[in-house]
Order: sequence, then C-alpha cells, then structure tokens
Amino acid sequence: WLFHNFYRRCILLRAPDKLYTSKLVGTFMLLLYCVYLTCTTRALEVFKCSPSEPDDGWLYVDFTDLSCDGGGLCRCWDPEHLPHKLILPSALALCVYTLGFPLFLLWLFRCGDRQMLLKEDQILRASQLGDTPETNPRAYHLRVRYHKMYYYFKPGKSYWMLVIIARKIGIAAFALIFRTNPGFMLAAVLLILFVA
Repeated sequence: WLFHNFYRRCILLRAPDKLYTSKLVGTFMLLLYCVYLTCTTRALEVFKCSPSEPDDGWLYVDFTDLSCDGGGLCRCWDPEHLPHKLILPSALALCVYTLGFPLFLLWLFRCGDRQMLLKEDQILRASQLGDTPETNPRAYHLRVRYHKMYYYFKPGKSYWMLVIIARKIGIAAFALIFRTNPGFMLAAVLLILFVA
C-alpha cells in the first residue's frame, strides 16, 4: 500500500487511489473474520490448564515446547516456562482482537452516517445496482471496504454479524471452560447453537 501510494504520488504525480485502499481494507476485513475463531482459540490456550496423569500438583497446558522440562510439557504458572511468558501477549490479543473486532463492527454498523449508507448500499445490492461509483456515488467505497461484513443480511439487519461473532466467542469460551467434561461441553455448545 505504501509503495503503491508512493508510486502514484511521486512517479505518476496523481492523487492516491481510493479504490485500491478500499479493496485492501476489504481483503483485510475478510481475513480478520475468517481467522477470528482460530486466533481466539489460540489466545485462550495459554489459560487452558489441566492436571497431568498422575497428578503431580502442577497444571499443564495442552501445547508443548522444547524449552520446557519434562519432555516439553509446560507448566501453567511457572515463571520459567513458556505459558507464563505468553500471558501478557495472550491477554492483549484477547482484548485487541477478540473484543476489539466486534466493537469495531458495532461502531461501523451503528455509529454516525454509516448506518444509513450501509442500509442504502444493501438496498442497491438487493436491486442489483451500485457496482460502480456512478450507480452508487455515496456508498460505493463503503461497499468495497466492508461488504463482506454485511452483505449476507437484509437491509438494516447488518448487526447479525455481531451475533455470529458472539457465537464464535461462546464456542471458544465453552471449549476452554468445560475441557475436562466433553459431554457437558457438547451440551453447552449445542445450547449456543440453539440460541444463535
């Protein structure tokens, strides 16, 4: 993106390409959505501690690392082992990504003039219009940037993407909380799916 803008401004002596930026943001938003559950689950793995068999008094994470003694088994709250060093980055990832992405979408869907522009774009899309800046002058770049986050839904109902993300968070959280009881974990996940 920096090289593209530098080339347009300095070599071609043109204004920055807003469509290129919109496409790049749209691709990035789709990537964030697609890896959301995986990244949330990976961030929660640091807090997924369980005793070993036979129990030695320590709690261990499910992943292994060569720097941990005992054949790569890493103890949860031991300052010398990897999981203790990953607590801060994991908590930061949970705050920024797991909570930040839905809050960004809430801000995108519900705040300011964008809410009306999103609805206008959805109505144009339902009419099979608005694929060019001429037929959608007010919301074309908004469509290119964010349409993957709202085009599945009826006009005015784009907030359902937040319900889908809340379902993903619930599944990841119940997989962590009820890891020792698979039957109850299955029941909890089914409850989430029925509620969703």
